[in-house]
Amino acid sequence: MTVCAIIPALSPEGAASVVEELGDSVDVVVVIDNADGAVGAALASCSPRVSVIRAESNLGFGAAVNLAARGTDAELIVILNDDVVPGQGFIAAITAPFADSDVHQAACCLLADGSGMIDSLGIAFDRTLRAADVREHHPSGTAIIGPSGAAAAYRRATFLAVGGFAPQLFAYWEDADLALRLWQGGHRCAYAGGARAYHRRGSALQGRSSRQRELDAFGRGFVLGRYAAWLSRIDRLLVAVVDWPSLVRGCVACRSIRLLASRRAGLCAGHASPVAPAGSERPAMRSVGRTLRSQIAGDVSTVDPRR
Repeated sequence: MTVCAIIPALSPEGAASVVEELGDSVDVVVVIDNADGAVGAALASCSPRVSVIRAESNLGFGAAVNLAARGTDAELIVILNDDVVPGQGFIAAITAPFADSDVHQAACCLLADGSGMIDSLGIAFDRTLRAADVREHHPSGTAIIGPSGAAAAYRRATFLAVGGFAPQLFAYWEDADLALRLWQGGHRCAYAGGARAYHRRGSALQGRSSRQRELDAFGRGFVLGRYAAWLSRIDRLLVAVVDWPSLVRGCVACRSIRLLASRRAGLCAGHASPVAPAGSERPAMRSVGRTLRSQIAGDVSTVDPRR
């Protein structure tokens, strides 16, 4: 199968590092320059298999990926942040599960750069549709709905058939929204444990900055609005329990109520593009209690050396 690596880039150094690590392991690399031409200049002397799309403005993560996916005819697309460094044999490992025709998306073992701790094995949801990175291996296999958008692989035809990443989401929650739509369509996600990559999380928006918090609030609101038909009355009560403590803390940290406005804007955008009810089955793999504990204490685990 032909493979196209897609890298939405703000950092010239980061994009160059990812391209260098990929080497000739991929058929074509498409870099979307969201940095006013700086990324393209840094990659000017790269291999002919590397093409750069210069955006007239910062398109955001999802829209940049959609643009590149529509412009290639590769069977598989592998998406990489410019702050992710793929490990040895990454492309071969993350694309191997697609030999099974039932696999339409694949997640990798994403490690925190520097510490070696697990950053994400993929995405899981609780009954409020709060997405969380899975950070520990399960004895029966890693239970995930979809991959983290920082390092993910998809069948391009399937990705495009469901609409790709939601264009309403500039950054954050686009991988969760796509995972829910793919899950609803019966498109299974595989976990490619042999694919390792290292992630400098939060480097694009300086971690928990005000901008990051606002985008996160918008994305959470968007998912709640778009999938409102999936939530029961009890679920909606639990949404308040899960979300409002962190929203209040965010408002205090930012000394502003802009997060509430972002949340409301996201809800309105989600309601404007609803997804049909999922039926009796839901992608709940994580308890609400676990979500609350993770918000309070964090949720990290070390790499299982047997993997």
